[in-house]
Amino acid sequence: IGGRVRGVWKQFLPALLVVFLSMAVVHKAEFFGHYRESALLAATSFIIIPIVGLFHSMCRMHFLAAWILTLCWGIGVPYLIIELSSLAGLSPVTTVTFSNYYESRAFNALFAVVVQTIVGVAFWLVLHYRLKTRQFIFASA
Repeated sequence: IGGRVRGVWKQFLPALLVVFLSMAVVHKAEFFGHYRESALLAATSFIIIPIVGLFHSMCRMHFLAAWILTLCWGIGVPYLIIELSSLAGLSPVTTVTFSNYYESRAFNALFAVVVQTIVGVAFWLVLHYRLKTRQFIFASA
């Protein structure tokens, strides 16, 4: 598992570095203030999404279905949980105003990092278990 995921990470690392450098150049000093959480979320996505994608690529399904499920679980579910927790009043910043915009954005980004990490660890454990017990089906019926 580790070798395959490291291969994906090595393939996309230059692109992630270009994105980070572009954000730093465009936003200059603001990047290190307000955009730290976004950079952390991008780094977490860089680590987690290949794990979720590897799990779905090992299942017997069409490429587009695996890609859509990877995006849903890797990005959609964390943001859905953030929105639901905000609607339920679990977020400390429930009403976003001009004065607390960056506080709410920082909390949501950090909460997304936590949820995305939990999703990634869960998929890693299930992927490891299925590969260890050889429960993936590779041949088409």
